[in-house]
Amino acid sequence: MTTANFELHNFVQVDDKRLNNILDQIPTSLSIIEDLKLKFGVGLQSAKIEFQPAQFRERSTIKRIRKLESFLARNSFINKARPRRMPHRMERDQGYWWVKECFYARKVILPTPVLLDRFGIAALTIWISNPKRAPKARDEWDWTGSFLYLPTVHFESGKFDTCMSGCSALQFIANAARDKPLLSRDWREPLGRNSAEHPIEKLANLGAFVSDERRLESLYYVRYITDEQAYSRNGVGVRINDVVGYPIYVASLH
Repeated sequence: MTTANFELHNFVQVDDKRLNNILDQIPTSLSIIEDLKLKFGVGLQSAKIEFQPAQFRERSTIKRIRKLESFLARNSFINKARPRRMPHRMERDQGYWWVKECFYARKVILPTPVLLDRFGIAALTIWISNPKRAPKARDEWDWTGSFLYLPTVHFESGKFDTCMSGCSALQFIANAARDKPLLSRDWREPLGRNSAEHPIEKLANLGAFVSDERRLESLYYVRYITDEQAYSRNGVGVRINDVVGYPIYVASLH
């Protein structure tokens, strides 16, 4: 099944608020393009735009998603795969790093009564995808491949951020579930390099429930990435990257 026919998709999540907010920032004329240089990525000053007479939020969900994807694609802002190694060339808070990809993932539901007042949820849902095939490591300090975590709640409006020692991307998720500062560190790193358990097992130890695997498609932007994750692959402990993405939508391809 291709990704072109949205009518055949089953949307399991759409962040309408974030989608509308981003669409509202797409310029309606060339006169305001300079104000948006850092909102979508590098080089937006030369972005290809079109006059937008209609209100985005009045359109259907599919049309609004199409409009955003069209804008991002025309300007080469969409990556077809998640980061597979730490992006040393990008600076923190530089902008949005967009990814649209298909993948297999399992839904993990972590009870979070502490978030009931803030977000109105008693459990946090996270889609967790195993690493895809990664390029060969250049040296012993080059860790390739990435777990992907897509939470169904955007905890704040932060842009791209990279490794804080002692805070893996899975620790970022756990911090959010506990309503702690997102980059709080745990120097024991039980949710990072000091445990070879699979990230799903690590969350299960915190009381999470896990569903069957599903084939999904998502448009998301990378919120946080580290190279401080570890798990056991074929009985051997492996150090690897992990990524938190904030999805605009998640759709089932089954």
